[in-house]
Amino acid sequence: MSSEFRVDSFIVGKIFNPGYRSVRSVEEVNIRFINNSNDTVDLCWIDFQGNLVYYLKLDSREVVKLTTFIGHYWVARFIRNGATAQFLPDRTEVFAITKRLCHTGIVFITQKVPTLFEAAVEHIGELFHKQQYALYWLPVPELIKFDIYFYIRRKRIYQEALNFLSTSRNLLRPNHNSNVRLQEPLEVAGAEWREVENQMENIEEN
Repeated sequence: MSSEFRVDSFIVGKIFNPGYRSVRSVEEVNIRFINNSNDTVDLCWIDFQGNLVYYLKLDSREVVKLTTFIGHYWVARFIRNGATAQFLPDRTEVFAITKRLCHTGIVFITQKVPTLFEAAVEHIGELFHKQQYALYWLPVPELIKFDIYFYIRRKRIYQEALNFLSTSRNLLRPNHNSNVRLQEPLEVAGAEWREVENQMENIEEN
């Protein structure tokens, strides 16, 4: 088994089998997701078998309100490179509601602040993503080369998988309407907007 195949298999497993499973529930929860990052994300539901199910694309600053259920898990990944986004206020890469809410929950989708090393790996990975084998001649330690190579492979695998995920959405959506009901994107207004501002202030203070 080649090292490239092993790396690709690991990446595919991390993306499509995140290690969580949604729990069947009849307790509905209304959530408003706000993409507070500068990039477009894919918002995905994790089904009862632990598989990733594409649900919708959320552009930067876009808002969507949907009805989910207690015990259902959600993941957001950036389209441009497949990296996982963070959900605020808990700063987690996987989001789930664990208790009943008496109002619409507001959840921000953000990008984790990268370390200097992570930023450098991403920058070099973007430069080499169309010619990954040129990495062999890059005058950097092998461990750093591997991190760059991993970034390139994740980006390529995720972008190639987008067509499959989009097709799966159309096939699976009728079966999942009883699990997650999507509503049209709505603007945040009035009391909910004040709640958004308060949550943003609390996040900045922390």
